[in-house]
Amino acid sequence: MITIILAGQARVGKTTAANTIAAVAREAGLTPVILPFAKAIKDAALAAGLTKEANPNEYRAFCQNEGGGRRADEPDYWVNKFLESWKELETAEKAMLDSDSMFSETIVIVDDCRYPNELAAATKIGAITVFISRDGRILDDSNGEWRKHESEQMANDKDNNDPALNNLTSWVVRNGVAESIFIEKIKYRCQTWLEIDVLGMVDCDCAACKSLKTDEKTNDITDLYFLLQGLFDEGNGMDIEELDLPDLLEEDDDEGDEG
Repeated sequence: MITIILAGQARVGKTTAANTIAAVAREAGLTPVILPFAKAIKDAALAAGLTKEANPNEYRAFCQNEGGGRRADEPDYWVNKFLESWKELETAEKAMLDSDSMFSETIVIVDDCRYPNELAAATKIGAITVFISRDGRILDDSNGEWRKHESEQMANDKDNNDPALNNLTSWVVRNGVAESIFIEKIKYRCQTWLEIDVLGMVDCDCAACKSLKTDEKTNDITDLYFLLQGLFDEGNGMDIEELDLPDLLEEDDDEGDEG
């Protein structure tokens, strides 16, 4: 069983990333399960007649109040609830593996990591941890009072470059430009996260692998690559792998010199 845990500010793209990972997993014959840390809280909100889509403000206030109340009495209450559900999935997968039925590995995707103790639990279960960065982008309702809630504190500090959080997660993915670029970045990293086409970078500390894991701005051609990949994936019969982007850029530079 593979577990991928996504952290980041609200509305930064965690749900988009989770849905993209799930789609890639299904294509690969795997079984994705989206299991939020706040599943029990969300279930309570639903029972109260609130949904994220129909009542966004009331829904968020309910979840923050419900979560904070329990957490004040018992800091690990919701984490323990999550671990119970996670262990149920692990047990079910082991039973499937021991049976004669066709096996499909479970991919647990957590799209709402907000607290340090949740990251501690992620480490305990051997999860892949990913921080989605807004990368300077102005998020919807960026000045909303709700963004000052404790559930946003860790992500706010990380995106504001708090040096104490430099190594908060094992991966960082920037989402500061077009959504199509972001989706292609997630798809590309899924090859390693889901062990579909292992590139050898999970435990590698070379400069290139470190740059990919932290999504550093060392080469802006990366974003151009992912944008073009998204366009080619729309079915126009072209293959981005046949393009040599550095050569194309050199040709452009030569033309500029001539002008």
